[in-house]
Amino acid sequence: MQAVILAAGIGKRMRPLTRFQPKLLLPIHGEPILKLQLTTLTNYVNHIVLIIGTQGGCWNEISYRRIENLIKEFNKDDTKIEITYNDKNLTTDSSYSFKCALNLLNPDDTLCVDGDVIFKKLLVDKLISNVYHTTLVIRPATSKYEKGGKVIIDERKKIVISVGRHISIKNNRPYIYSGICKIDKENYCRLKKILENKRYYKTNLVVPLRIIAKKYKNIQYIINEDWMNINTLSAYIKAHKRRGF
Repeated sequence: MQAVILAAGIGKRMRPLTRFQPKLLLPIHGEPILKLQLTTLTNYVNHIVLIIGTQGGCWNEISYRRIENLIKEFNKDDTKIEITYNDKNLTTDSSYSFKCALNLLNPDDTLCVDGDVIFKKLLVDKLISNVYHTTLVIRPATSKYEKGGKVIIDERKKIVISVGRHISIKNNRPYIYSGICKIDKENYCRLKKILENKRYYKTNLVVPLRIIAKKYKNIQYIINEDWMNINTLSAYIKAHKRRGF
């Protein structure tokens, strides 16, 4: 088992907090988001690849130094955390960030986490122990108009039908994707193959995952609310009111 953290964004919606630092360095209850993520993930995996950006005011020498110092706390004999860069982070999205990590990853079961999501250890316990290999963590949407990556599921078959920011909901009950998933070895190889096509570089990672879900009908889901996306100022404020992360 390995893990990848996709954190190359510039946090436009979080400004002014992210004008000179990326979202993963914002503190929640006194600890940077990245530290909260690493504290949990290192309980389950001994190899983590962190993808960060190179363009934008938040990506600067001070930010890089803080990230490197954080990683030193977790890099031990049995744990390896590596950094790689998305040098096109202003013109690409998380699909390209994942591609940037491929040279450091192995074709193996992979936990994939967005760099702006905080989560509880219990959630990862459930995700890893789930009998199904490729699994998305989702929660019910507050309404069909809620922003974020939407997910449509087949409750009878327990599979994901579709996932994406702009998918058609119609009469289906919408769910919201957390930015946390477990990808099994087989689908990892399929994802790697899809990302050979440059047309996906500017898409969120949910787009190639949707292709896999529709073609192979083998992506499962866990409905769980032990997580928060810190991608707006209001979400950042709410995160400080929640405990347990």
